[in-house]
Amino acid sequence: MKEEIPEIWQYEFDFRGMEIFESVFLKGELGAPRFWYCEANVGMSIYDPFGDIYVCWEHVGTESTKVGKYYPELEWNDLYRAWRGRTVFEVPECKKCRYALFCGGGCGFEAIERYGSLSKPVCYNYHEVFNMIIPNLYKTLKKQKAQK
Repeated sequence: MKEEIPEIWQYEFDFRGMEIFESVFLKGELGAPRFWYCEANVGMSIYDPFGDIYVCWEHVGTESTKVGKYYPELEWNDLYRAWRGRTVFEVPECKKCRYALFCGGGCGFEAIERYGSLSKPVCYNYHEVFNMIIPNLYKTLKKQKAQK
């Protein structure tokens, strides 16, 4: 969609949620809700050459994403369950947020960096997305369709 509608780049928001909007506007189907932000919360495991296990490939080597060791024997630390359990149902602010199923609670690593906790959301201006971007996308797509 970003290539088809270059106007979208004038807005700043989390493009991970774009698949939902693409599905609605381009295919006429409601996309799947996002109960979590990324694969770090649902099973991604990265094994480094030093025997450590991480949940985020972008932050291998960072203690806050290290969830265990596989050498000399397999062991998980307390962060393992916290990362795997981070969903919009576990972040208190997300339980009340009308946009939670679009953003998935935001990036867990960013939550740790900003707030020192996985239990905090990282919000990506979804109020702007719904109040400004979606109406503009709709108008642009409708205009493109009429021109075909």
